[in-house]
Amino acid sequence: DAFFEVQRFRSRTVAQQAEFGGPPCLDAVREVAPCPAKPLDMEPCTVSAWSEWAVCDRSCGGGQTLRKRHVVRPPRNGGPCDQGSLAETRPCGRRPCAPPGLNDCALSEWSEWSNCSSACGLGAATRSREVRAPARKGGRACSGPLLESAACTGNSSECDDAVDCE
Repeated sequence: DAFFEVQRFRSRTVAQQAEFGGPPCLDAVREVAPCPAKPLDMEPCTVSAWSEWAVCDRSCGGGQTLRKRHVVRPPRNGGPCDQGSLAETRPCGRRPCAPPGLNDCALSEWSEWSNCSSACGLGAATRSREVRAPARKGGRACSGPLLESAACTGNSSECDDAVDCE
């Protein structure tokens, strides 16, 4: 724990005993209480060195790259740890994109995402695109996937009626 506890006390004496039938002093003559907590030395967290910059997310037209680091040792005794400084981004891929040439590959737009493959629980959703025109006569080839998938969770009332198998 970040704090330790010691006690302090105070005492008093009875200045005059009861006389002539007066009530005796019954209050405590010694009082004990904890001392205010004293913080131990706070130590900030220790973070790793930065990772290498990731590949730019766009080769042209302006993109971003990212690098990360992680907490190696958590803070001690309430010390600070700035979680916001664990990732950095910077611009990349700034050169303008050349307009597609007549002989370049052409891809269709992405389709809408499919419904989740699971009505109840974890599943997958997909979307696709097609090659509208393959590259010809030295044109740029198609790049990038034709199918993407993403995890999804079914959101159905069927989940409420689920029964475990025996």
